[in-house]
Amino acid sequence: MSNRIFQILAAPETNLFLFAFLLNFVYEVWQAPYYEFYRSPSLADKIKELTHCSFGDGVIILFSSWVVSVLVRSRDWVLYPTSKLAFLVTSIGLAITLVIETYRVNVSKVYGVPVLAVPILVVRLM
Repeated sequence: MSNRIFQILAAPETNLFLFAFLLNFVYEVWQAPYYEFYRSPSLADKIKELTHCSFGDGVIILFSSWVVSVLVRSRDWVLYPTSKLAFLVTSIGLAITLVIETYRVNVSKVYGVPVLAVPILVVRLM
């Protein structure tokens, strides 16, 4: 069993997701005052929402890396990325994020104060 756990922890995807989750958690905390949930009186609710957002960002990065892995036929591209692959994974992640943010802003109305507006997409980003 411990060998299986080591294999999971050593996988490029695990490390990429953990790094993405932790990095995005810090980012989410910094931008939290712009979210509707920030007005919630409960610290537990705020932590739950921040974790949810960070987890989602980690999944977006993981999915983007899987798409690139399929295209280059290697999971290890993350260990030796080229500028082309970095641009590709970033572009895929940006496209996914724009779709999700468009939904969250225009349909579910999750965000509070709009800080930056993208008029072409009718998206207000934080």
